Amino acid sequence: MSQVPEITVDELRGTLAQGGRVRVLDVRPALQRADWWIPDSDHIDAYVDLKSGDPSTLLRGVEGWNKNEPIVAVCNMGRTSKLAVAALVEEGFDASSLAGGMMAWSLAWNTADVELPGSAPSVLQVRRTGKGCLSYLVYSGDEALVIDPSVDPEVYLSLARDRNCSIVGVLDTHVHADHVSRAL
Repeated sequence: MSQVPEITVDELRGTLAQGGRVRVLDVRPALQRADWWIPDSDHIDAYVDLKSGDPSTLLRGVEGWNKNEPIVAVCNMGRTSKLAVAALVEEGFDASSLAGGMMAWSLAWNTADVELPGSAPSVLQVRRTGKGCLSYLVYSGDEALVIDPSVDPEVYLSLARDRNCSIVGVLDTHVHADHVSRAL
């Protein structure tokens, strides 16, 4: 298989957040998609056929789609989606594969400052994009507290360092059914 176009999680997240024109195509088996998916994505259960070298299920599924509308194909790890993209590009579609697949999507995160007018502490929301988990770095002066950590601890340490703070505590507000706490 020749080199196929790829898009990073950050690029896809940015495009989706800005309401950009892109169609996300999930090619995983139905049972895997049932567990979780990227919101508003389309699904064509073409995984088994693509792995065996047969793109016909995929191509039947995209009949009638606009070939100029960008498509981002996703699978678990970003390998089978490359097979999908190769077949789509051969048919004239503007397609790319999500680098790292849903595994990468599950680990992606970004931050947003939370406005607290008239408050001394500052709050930085850490958003785990793919899972919808929220955690916080609350800081004042040179001290910080992490609330409901869900991403790699180095993320919080780095964010605190960037704000000239040391983390002095970690707090879990509840039992987390949506992620494994990183509090320890």
